[in-house]
Amino acid sequence: MTIPLILQIQQAALDSNSSMTDALRKAKLACTKLGLTEFGNWISLKLNGYMGKTSDEVPDYRKLHGIPEAYSPFQGWLPLTFETASQQKTLSLAVIGMTIPAIEQSVRNATSRPGGEFAFHYPPELQSEICQSLSWGDSPPC
Repeated sequence: MTIPLILQIQQAALDSNSSMTDALRKAKLACTKLGLTEFGNWISLKLNGYMGKTSDEVPDYRKLHGIPEAYSPFQGWLPLTFETASQQKTLSLAVIGMTIPAIEQSVRNATSRPGGEFAFHYPPELQSEICQSLSWGDSPPC
């Protein structure tokens, strides 16, 4: 007996061993069959990500606020200080444009090793600029 699609989506959403990607793909199929265009477009954004979108186009729940840190070879991880509040606000925000499958893979990678962490790094050019401003040189692991 075939399980109806809506029940499959519910099972996938409730099963801690199931991936969000699987549930979203099934939900996308249901949207297509039912003509639910708006919800289908929302699901597509989750599956395809927000890469190339401006920060204003990304939902608030995909904007993480944190405390930027740099690694000092002498003192370990230290919070960065900024000259202006604007710099701090900009560099304390990580907009998560990744696809749900990529996020799931990153979390699996992080949790598969002891002390694993789910971190976002600055682009290399910005990282180099930050390192130079710290006078620690521009070589990793700044």
